Amino acid sequence: MPRRLQVRSSRARSRQSRARTLAGSYADPLFGRVAVAKALATRSASTDITLQNAVSGVKVEVAKPVPAVNTGATNATGYITGAQADLTDLGTALTNAAVKVTSADGHLDTARISARTVKNKAEEIVAAAQVVQDKVIDGKATIDAVSTGNPSQLTAQDKDNLKKFFDLIATQATSLSASASAVGTSSGTEAAEVGAAKDDLADVGLDLVTSGTLLYAAEQERTDADAKLGLIRTEVTAMKTAVVNVEAAVATWLDALSDHVDNILAADCQANLVTVPILARDAAGFYTAPSSSLVQSLQAFLDARKEVTQTVSVVSGDSFLRPVVLTIRVGVLPNHSQSVVKTAVEAFTDRLLRDRKFGAGLYFSDFDPLKRIAGLGFFNVTIAGHQESGITVTTRLDGSGNLVIPVSEVITKGSVTVTTEALLS
Repeated sequence: MPRRLQVRSSRARSRQSRARTLAGSYADPLFGRVAVAKALATRSASTDITLQNAVSGVKVEVAKPVPAVNTGATNATGYITGAQADLTDLGTALTNAAVKVTSADGHLDTARISARTVKNKAEEIVAAAQVVQDKVIDGKATIDAVSTGNPSQLTAQDKDNLKKFFDLIATQATSLSASASAVGTSSGTEAAEVGAAKDDLADVGLDLVTSGTLLYAAEQERTDADAKLGLIRTEVTAMKTAVVNVEAAVATWLDALSDHVDNILAADCQANLVTVPILARDAAGFYTAPSSSLVQSLQAFLDARKEVTQTVSVVSGDSFLRPVVLTIRVGVLPNHSQSVVKTAVEAFTDRLLRDRKFGAGLYFSDFDPLKRIAGLGFFNVTIAGHQESGITVTTRLDGSGNLVIPVSEVITKGSVTVTTEALLS
Protein backbone atom coordinates (compact mmCIF):
# COMPACT_ATOMS: atom_id res chain seq x y z
CA MET A 1 0.00 0.00 0.00
CA PRO A 2 1.37 3.49 -0.87
CA ARG A 3 2.62 5.37 2.18
CA ARG A 4 0.05 8.13 1.69
CA LEU A 5 -2.81 5.65 1.85
CA GLN A 6 -1.16 3.89 4.79
CA VAL A 7 -1.11 7.18 6.70
CA ARG A 8 -4.75 7.83 5.84
CA SER A 9 -5.72 4.31 6.83
CA SER A 10 -3.88 4.66 10.14
CA ARG A 11 -5.62 7.94 10.84
CA ALA A 12 -8.98 6.35 9.98
CA ARG A 13 -8.33 3.50 12.43
CA SER A 14 -7.34 6.01 15.09
CA ARG A 15 -10.56 7.96 14.56
CA GLN A 16 -12.56 4.72 14.74
CA SER A 17 -10.86 3.72 17.98
CA ARG A 18 -11.52 7.13 19.52
CA ALA A 19 -15.17 7.08 18.48
CA ARG A 20 -15.57 3.55 19.91
CA THR A 21 -13.95 4.55 23.18
CA LEU A 22 -16.05 7.70 23.56
CA ALA A 23 -19.25 5.88 22.65
CA GLY A 24 -18.56 2.80 24.79
CA SER A 25 -18.11 4.87 27.95
CA TYR A 26 -20.91 7.35 27.28
CA ALA A 27 -23.65 7.86 29.84
CA ASP A 28 -26.48 10.38 29.73
CA PRO A 29 -27.96 11.47 33.07
CA LEU A 30 -31.47 11.25 31.66
CA PHE A 31 -31.35 8.53 28.99
CA GLY A 32 -28.98 6.01 30.51
CA ARG A 33 -25.64 4.42 29.67
CA VAL A 34 -24.29 2.78 26.52
CA ALA A 35 -23.68 -0.92 27.26
CA VAL A 36 -21.44 -1.61 24.26
CA ALA A 37 -20.44 0.25 21.12
CA LYS A 38 -18.61 -0.44 17.88
CA ALA A 39 -17.07 2.03 15.44
CA LEU A 40 -17.12 0.85 11.83
CA ALA A 41 -15.39 2.53 8.92
CA THR A 42 -18.07 2.53 6.26
CA ARG A 43 -16.60 1.71 2.86
CA SER A 44 -19.65 0.25 1.12
CA ALA A 45 -23.40 0.50 1.11
CA SER A 46 -23.64 -2.92 2.76
CA THR A 47 -21.70 -1.67 5.81
CA ASP A 48 -23.56 1.65 6.03
CA ILE A 49 -25.91 0.70 8.85
CA THR A 50 -27.95 3.88 8.54
CA LEU A 51 -28.49 3.29 4.85
CA GLN A 52 -29.26 -0.40 5.34
CA ASN A 53 -31.74 0.37 8.11
CA ALA A 54 -33.44 2.91 5.86
CA VAL A 55 -33.46 0.52 2.88
CA SER A 56 -34.78 -2.27 5.08
CA GLY A 57 -37.45 0.05 6.46
CA VAL A 58 -38.56 1.07 2.96
CA LYS A 59 -38.72 -2.55 1.83
CA VAL A 60 -40.72 -3.51 4.91
CA GLU A 61 -43.17 -0.64 4.44
CA VAL A 62 -43.58 -1.38 0.73
CA ALA A 63 -44.08 -5.06 1.44
CA LYS A 64 -46.63 -4.48 4.23
CA PRO A 65 -49.70 -3.96 2.01
CA VAL A 66 -48.74 -6.73 -0.42
CA PRO A 67 -50.19 -9.66 1.57
CA ALA A 68 -53.35 -7.69 2.32
CA VAL A 69 -53.72 -6.68 -1.34
CA ASN A 70 -53.09 -10.25 -2.50
CA THR A 71 -55.54 -11.65 0.04
CA GLY A 72 -58.10 -8.97 -0.78
CA ALA A 73 -57.68 -9.55 -4.51
CA THR A 74 -58.04 -13.30 -4.06
CA ASN A 75 -61.13 -12.85 -1.89
CA ALA A 76 -62.61 -10.29 -4.28
CA THR A 77 -62.00 -12.62 -7.22
CA GLY A 78 -63.76 -15.37 -5.31
CA TYR A 79 -66.69 -13.09 -4.55
CA ILE A 80 -66.86 -12.01 -8.19
CA THR A 81 -66.82 -15.63 -9.35
CA GLY A 82 -69.60 -16.43 -6.90
CA ALA A 83 -71.64 -13.40 -8.00
CA GLN A 84 -71.21 -14.31 -11.66
CA ALA A 85 -72.36 -17.85 -10.88
CA ASP A 86 -75.38 -16.35 -9.11
CA LEU A 87 -76.11 -14.20 -12.17
CA THR A 88 -75.88 -17.27 -14.37
CA ASP A 89 -78.38 -19.00 -12.08
CA LEU A 90 -80.55 -15.88 -12.27
CA GLY A 91 -80.43 -16.06 -16.06
CA THR A 92 -81.58 -19.67 -15.90
CA ALA A 93 -84.35 -18.68 -13.50
CA LEU A 94 -85.47 -15.87 -15.83
CA THR A 95 -85.51 -18.27 -18.76
CA ASN A 96 -87.57 -20.74 -16.76
CA ALA A 97 -89.88 -17.92 -15.67
CA ALA A 98 -90.38 -16.96 -19.32
CA VAL A 99 -91.31 -20.57 -20.12
CA LYS A 100 -93.82 -20.62 -17.25
CA VAL A 101 -95.28 -17.25 -18.26
CA THR A 102 -95.66 -18.45 -21.85
CA SER A 103 -97.38 -21.59 -20.59
CA ALA A 104 -99.68 -19.52 -18.35
CA ASP A 105 -100.50 -17.26 -21.28
CA GLY A 106 -101.51 -20.32 -23.30
CA HIS A 107 -103.74 -21.57 -20.48
CA LEU A 108 -105.35 -18.13 -20.27
CA ASP A 109 -106.03 -18.24 -23.99
CA THR A 110 -107.78 -21.57 -23.50
CA ALA A 111 -109.69 -20.22 -20.48
CA ARG A 112 -110.79 -17.10 -22.37
CA ILE A 113 -112.05 -19.17 -25.31
CA SER A 114 -113.91 -21.46 -22.89
CA ALA A 115 -115.44 -18.48 -21.06
CA ARG A 116 -116.59 -16.96 -24.32
CA THR A 117 -118.07 -20.31 -25.38
CA VAL A 118 -119.96 -20.57 -22.08
CA LYS A 119 -121.24 -17.01 -22.52
CA ASN A 120 -122.42 -17.79 -26.02
CA LYS A 121 -124.15 -20.99 -24.85
CA ALA A 122 -125.79 -19.07 -22.01
CA GLU A 123 -127.13 -16.51 -24.48
CA GLU A 124 -128.47 -19.36 -26.63
CA ILE A 125 -130.24 -20.83 -23.57
CA VAL A 126 -131.78 -17.44 -22.78
CA ALA A 127 -133.05 -17.23 -26.36
CA ALA A 128 -134.39 -20.78 -26.19
CA ALA A 129 -136.17 -20.00 -22.90
CA GLN A 130 -137.80 -17.03 -24.55
CA VAL A 131 -139.02 -19.29 -27.36
CA VAL A 132 -140.49 -21.64 -24.73
CA GLN A 133 -142.24 -18.74 -23.05
CA ASP A 134 -143.64 -17.65 -26.41
CA LYS A 135 -144.85 -21.18 -27.06
CA VAL A 136 -146.49 -21.23 -23.62
CA ILE A 137 -148.42 -18.08 -24.48
CA ASP A 138 -149.45 -19.59 -27.80
CA GLY A 139 -150.48 -22.83 -26.06
CA LYS A 140 -152.56 -21.04 -23.46
CA ALA A 141 -154.26 -19.05 -26.22
CA THR A 142 -155.03 -22.24 -28.10
CA ILE A 143 -156.53 -23.78 -24.95
CA ASP A 144 -158.64 -20.67 -24.36
CA ALA A 145 -160.01 -21.03 -27.86
CA VAL A 146 -161.26 -24.55 -27.24
CA SER A 147 -164.91 -24.71 -26.16
CA THR A 148 -166.03 -26.89 -23.30
CA GLY A 149 -168.56 -29.67 -23.53
CA ASN A 150 -169.52 -31.52 -26.74
CA PRO A 151 -167.79 -32.26 -28.98
CA SER A 152 -164.36 -31.40 -27.29
CA GLN A 153 -165.15 -33.18 -24.10
CA LEU A 154 -162.99 -30.62 -22.11
CA THR A 155 -164.36 -29.26 -18.94
CA ALA A 156 -163.59 -25.85 -17.55
CA GLN A 157 -161.52 -27.53 -14.86
CA ASP A 158 -159.48 -29.35 -17.53
CA LYS A 159 -158.76 -26.09 -19.29
CA ASP A 160 -157.61 -24.49 -16.01
CA ASN A 161 -155.36 -27.45 -15.26
CA LEU A 162 -153.78 -27.32 -18.74
CA LYS A 163 -153.20 -23.56 -18.42
CA LYS A 164 -151.59 -24.07 -14.98
CA PHE A 165 -149.27 -26.68 -16.51
CA PHE A 166 -148.26 -24.22 -19.21
CA ASP A 167 -147.74 -21.55 -16.50
CA LEU A 168 -145.43 -23.98 -14.68
CA ILE A 169 -143.46 -24.46 -17.88
CA ALA A 170 -143.27 -20.69 -18.28
CA THR A 171 -142.02 -20.31 -14.71
CA GLN A 172 -139.28 -22.89 -15.29
CA ALA A 173 -138.33 -21.24 -18.56
CA THR A 174 -138.12 -17.87 -16.75
CA SER A 175 -135.89 -19.40 -14.07
CA LEU A 176 -133.74 -21.07 -16.71
CA SER A 177 -133.43 -17.79 -18.57
CA ALA A 178 -132.37 -15.98 -15.39
CA SER A 179 -129.76 -18.63 -14.56
CA ALA A 180 -128.45 -18.66 -18.10
CA SER A 181 -128.29 -14.86 -18.06
CA ALA A 182 -126.29 -14.98 -14.79
CA VAL A 183 -123.93 -17.55 -16.28
CA GLY A 184 -123.47 -15.39 -19.32
CA THR A 185 -122.70 -12.33 -17.17
CA SER A 186 -120.22 -14.31 -15.04
CA SER A 187 -118.58 -15.81 -18.11
CA GLY A 188 -118.23 -12.36 -19.60
CA THR A 189 -116.61 -11.14 -16.40
CA GLU A 190 -114.23 -14.13 -16.36
CA ALA A 191 -113.31 -13.49 -19.97
CA ALA A 192 -112.55 -9.87 -19.11
CA GLU A 193 -110.39 -10.94 -16.12
CA VAL A 194 -108.55 -13.42 -18.28
CA GLY A 195 -107.91 -10.66 -20.78
CA ALA A 196 -106.55 -8.40 -18.01
CA ALA A 197 -104.31 -11.25 -16.80
CA LYS A 198 -103.00 -11.72 -20.33
CA ASP A 199 -102.25 -7.99 -20.50
CA ASP A 200 -100.29 -8.25 -17.23
CA LEU A 201 -98.39 -11.26 -18.52
CA ALA A 202 -97.63 -9.32 -21.68
CA ASP A 203 -96.11 -6.59 -19.49
CA VAL A 204 -94.05 -9.22 -17.63
CA GLY A 205 -92.99 -10.70 -20.96
CA LEU A 206 -93.19 -14.10 -22.59
CA ASP A 207 -89.44 -14.21 -23.36
CA LEU A 208 -86.15 -12.38 -22.59
CA VAL A 209 -85.75 -10.65 -25.97
CA THR A 210 -88.91 -8.59 -26.39
CA SER A 211 -88.09 -5.02 -25.40
CA GLY A 212 -90.38 -3.11 -23.10
CA THR A 213 -91.18 -6.11 -20.89
CA LEU A 214 -90.12 -6.75 -17.30
CA LEU A 215 -88.33 -9.98 -18.17
CA TYR A 216 -86.37 -8.18 -20.87
CA ALA A 217 -85.40 -5.40 -18.42
CA ALA A 218 -84.36 -7.95 -15.79
CA GLU A 219 -82.24 -9.84 -18.32
CA GLN A 220 -80.58 -6.61 -19.43
CA GLU A 221 -79.76 -5.71 -15.81
CA ARG A 222 -78.38 -9.19 -15.24
CA THR A 223 -76.24 -8.97 -18.37
CA ASP A 224 -74.98 -5.50 -17.40
CA ALA A 225 -74.14 -6.70 -13.85
CA ASP A 226 -72.21 -9.67 -15.26
CA ALA A 227 -70.27 -7.37 -17.59
CA LYS A 228 -69.46 -4.97 -14.74
CA LEU A 229 -68.26 -7.86 -12.56
CA GLY A 230 -65.96 -8.83 -15.41
CA LEU A 231 -64.57 -5.28 -15.46
CA ILE A 232 -64.11 -5.38 -11.68
CA ARG A 233 -62.22 -8.66 -12.00
CA THR A 234 -59.93 -7.02 -14.56
CA GLU A 235 -59.37 -4.02 -12.26
CA VAL A 236 -58.60 -6.26 -9.27
CA THR A 237 -56.06 -8.19 -11.31
CA ALA A 238 -54.54 -4.92 -12.51
CA MET A 239 -54.27 -3.59 -8.92
CA LYS A 240 -52.61 -6.80 -7.78
CA THR A 241 -50.15 -6.60 -10.66
CA ALA A 242 -49.51 -2.91 -9.94
CA VAL A 243 -48.58 -3.65 -6.33
CA VAL A 244 -46.15 -6.33 -7.45
CA ASN A 245 -44.68 -3.94 -10.00
CA VAL A 246 -44.31 -1.20 -7.39
CA GLU A 247 -42.51 -3.58 -5.04
CA ALA A 248 -40.16 -4.64 -7.83
CA ALA A 249 -39.59 -1.03 -8.95
CA VAL A 250 -38.80 0.11 -5.40
CA ALA A 251 -36.37 -2.78 -5.00
CA THR A 252 -34.66 -1.78 -8.26
CA TRP A 253 -34.34 1.85 -7.17
CA LEU A 254 -33.03 0.84 -3.75
CA ASP A 255 -30.41 -1.33 -5.45
CA ALA A 256 -29.46 1.64 -7.60
CA LEU A 257 -29.22 3.81 -4.49
CA SER A 258 -26.97 1.23 -2.81
CA ASP A 259 -24.77 1.09 -5.91
CA HIS A 260 -24.50 4.87 -5.90
CA VAL A 261 -23.52 4.92 -2.22
CA ASP A 262 -21.02 2.13 -2.92
CA ASN A 263 -19.33 4.32 -5.53
CA ILE A 264 -19.09 7.20 -3.05
CA LEU A 265 -17.85 5.18 -0.08
CA ALA A 266 -15.48 2.89 -1.97
CA ALA A 267 -13.14 5.73 -2.95
CA ASP A 268 -10.04 5.33 -0.72
CA CYS A 269 -10.28 7.77 2.16
CA GLN A 270 -12.44 10.14 0.16
CA ALA A 271 -15.54 9.46 2.27
CA ASN A 272 -14.71 9.52 5.97
CA LEU A 273 -17.89 7.99 7.43
CA VAL A 274 -17.75 6.19 10.76
CA THR A 275 -20.88 4.32 11.81
CA VAL A 276 -21.26 3.75 15.54
CA PRO A 277 -23.81 1.06 16.49
CA ILE A 278 -24.65 1.08 20.20
CA LEU A 279 -26.68 -1.12 22.54
CA ALA A 280 -28.18 -0.67 26.00
CA ARG A 281 -29.11 -3.24 28.65
CA ASP A 282 -32.53 -4.53 29.58
CA ALA A 283 -33.71 -5.16 33.15
CA ALA A 284 -31.94 -8.56 33.18
CA GLY A 285 -28.66 -7.02 32.02
CA PHE A 286 -28.76 -8.35 28.44
CA TYR A 287 -28.21 -6.23 25.37
CA THR A 288 -31.20 -4.47 23.90
CA ALA A 289 -31.92 -1.61 21.51
CA PRO A 290 -31.09 1.82 22.94
CA SER A 291 -33.73 4.50 23.17
CA SER A 292 -33.86 7.03 20.36
CA SER A 293 -33.08 9.71 22.96
CA LEU A 294 -29.83 7.97 23.94
CA VAL A 295 -28.86 7.65 20.26
CA GLN A 296 -29.53 11.35 19.67
CA SER A 297 -27.69 12.35 22.85
CA LEU A 298 -24.57 10.36 21.88
CA GLN A 299 -24.78 11.71 18.32
CA ALA A 300 -24.62 15.27 19.64
CA PHE A 301 -21.79 14.30 22.01
CA LEU A 302 -19.65 12.80 19.22
CA ASP A 303 -20.47 15.56 16.72
CA ALA A 304 -18.99 18.07 19.18
CA ARG A 305 -15.73 16.06 19.38
CA LYS A 306 -15.18 14.66 15.88
CA GLU A 307 -12.76 16.03 13.33
CA VAL A 308 -14.11 18.48 10.79
CA THR A 309 -13.54 16.07 7.90
CA GLN A 310 -15.17 13.18 9.72
CA THR A 311 -18.82 12.14 9.63
CA VAL A 312 -20.11 10.10 12.54
CA SER A 313 -23.44 8.29 12.41
CA VAL A 314 -24.76 6.83 15.67
CA VAL A 315 -27.33 4.07 15.14
CA SER A 316 -29.09 1.41 17.15
CA GLY A 317 -27.17 -1.84 17.02
CA ASP A 318 -30.23 -4.03 17.55
CA SER A 319 -30.17 -5.20 13.93
CA PHE A 320 -26.71 -6.65 14.65
CA LEU A 321 -27.78 -8.51 17.78
CA ARG A 322 -27.58 -12.26 17.37
CA PRO A 323 -29.73 -13.94 20.06
CA VAL A 324 -28.25 -17.41 20.41
CA VAL A 325 -30.39 -20.55 20.49
CA LEU A 326 -28.95 -23.02 23.02
CA THR A 327 -29.96 -26.42 24.33
CA ILE A 328 -28.02 -27.78 27.31
CA ARG A 329 -28.64 -31.30 28.56
CA VAL A 330 -27.25 -31.97 32.03
CA GLY A 331 -26.75 -35.19 33.97
CA VAL A 332 -27.06 -34.79 37.76
CA LEU A 333 -25.15 -37.06 40.12
CA PRO A 334 -26.95 -39.01 42.85
CA ASN A 335 -27.66 -37.18 46.09
CA HIS A 336 -27.73 -33.82 44.30
CA SER A 337 -30.76 -31.65 43.54
CA GLN A 338 -31.65 -31.39 39.86
CA SER A 339 -33.25 -28.00 40.40
CA VAL A 340 -30.15 -26.62 42.15
CA VAL A 341 -27.85 -27.88 39.38
CA LYS A 342 -30.20 -26.53 36.71
CA THR A 343 -30.27 -23.11 38.38
CA ALA A 344 -26.45 -23.06 38.55
CA VAL A 345 -26.18 -23.96 34.84
CA GLU A 346 -28.70 -21.24 33.88
CA ALA A 347 -26.85 -18.67 36.00
CA PHE A 348 -23.53 -19.57 34.33
CA THR A 349 -25.12 -19.32 30.88
CA ASP A 350 -26.58 -15.90 31.69
CA ARG A 351 -23.14 -14.66 32.81
CA LEU A 352 -21.60 -16.05 29.63
CA LEU A 353 -24.14 -14.24 27.41
CA ARG A 354 -23.97 -10.86 29.15
CA ASP A 355 -21.55 -8.05 28.25
CA ARG A 356 -20.18 -9.72 25.13
CA LYS A 357 -18.02 -7.84 22.64
CA PHE A 358 -18.74 -7.15 19.02
CA GLY A 359 -17.30 -9.91 16.86
CA ALA A 360 -16.84 -12.38 19.76
CA GLY A 361 -18.12 -15.81 18.70
CA LEU A 362 -19.59 -18.47 20.98
CA TYR A 363 -17.62 -21.71 21.16
CA PHE A 364 -18.18 -25.04 22.91
CA SER A 365 -14.99 -24.41 24.89
CA ASP A 366 -16.71 -21.41 26.49
CA PHE A 367 -18.84 -23.89 28.44
CA ASP A 368 -15.90 -25.80 30.00
CA PRO A 369 -16.37 -24.04 33.40
CA LEU A 370 -19.66 -25.95 33.75
CA LYS A 371 -17.50 -28.90 34.87
CA ARG A 372 -16.88 -27.12 38.16
CA ILE A 373 -20.56 -27.08 39.17
CA ALA A 374 -21.13 -29.39 42.10
CA GLY A 375 -23.30 -32.40 41.32
CA LEU A 376 -22.96 -32.09 37.55
CA GLY A 377 -22.04 -35.47 36.05
CA PHE A 378 -22.04 -34.49 32.38
CA PHE A 379 -23.31 -31.77 30.09
CA ASN A 380 -24.09 -31.64 26.39
CA VAL A 381 -24.33 -28.27 24.65
CA THR A 382 -26.03 -27.74 21.28
CA ILE A 383 -25.72 -24.35 19.56
CA ALA A 384 -28.65 -24.41 17.15
CA GLY A 385 -27.93 -20.99 15.62
CA HIS A 386 -29.36 -17.55 16.25
CA GLN A 387 -32.81 -16.01 16.04
CA GLU A 388 -33.96 -13.64 13.33
CA SER A 389 -37.63 -12.58 13.31
CA GLY A 390 -38.51 -15.55 15.50
CA ILE A 391 -36.80 -18.06 13.20
CA THR A 392 -33.66 -20.01 14.04
CA VAL A 393 -30.95 -19.25 11.47
CA THR A 394 -27.88 -21.48 11.06
CA THR A 395 -25.83 -19.35 8.65
CA ARG A 396 -23.34 -18.29 11.37
CA LEU A 397 -22.49 -21.84 12.49
CA ASP A 398 -19.09 -23.20 11.47
CA GLY A 399 -18.31 -26.83 10.65
CA SER A 400 -17.94 -27.72 14.33
CA GLY A 401 -21.21 -26.12 15.38
CA ASN A 402 -19.70 -22.98 16.95
CA LEU A 403 -21.46 -19.66 16.45
CA VAL A 404 -18.96 -17.46 14.59
CA ILE A 405 -19.96 -13.86 13.80
CA PRO A 406 -18.37 -10.92 11.94
CA VAL A 407 -16.94 -7.92 13.80
CA SER A 408 -20.09 -5.88 13.29
CA GLU A 409 -22.32 -8.33 15.21
CA VAL A 410 -22.69 -9.20 18.88
CA ILE A 411 -24.14 -12.28 20.58
CA THR A 412 -26.76 -12.07 23.32
CA LYS A 413 -29.21 -14.37 25.04
CA GLY A 414 -32.00 -15.76 22.90
CA SER A 415 -33.66 -19.10 23.58
CA VAL A 416 -31.85 -21.13 26.23
CA THR A 417 -33.27 -24.50 27.27
CA VAL A 418 -31.68 -26.45 30.11
CA THR A 419 -32.87 -29.99 30.84
CA THR A 420 -31.66 -32.27 33.61
CA GLU A 421 -31.73 -36.00 34.18
CA ALA A 422 -30.76 -38.02 37.18
CA LEU A 423 -27.74 -40.33 36.92
CA LEU A 424 -27.82 -43.77 38.50
CA SER A 425 -25.35 -44.48 41.31
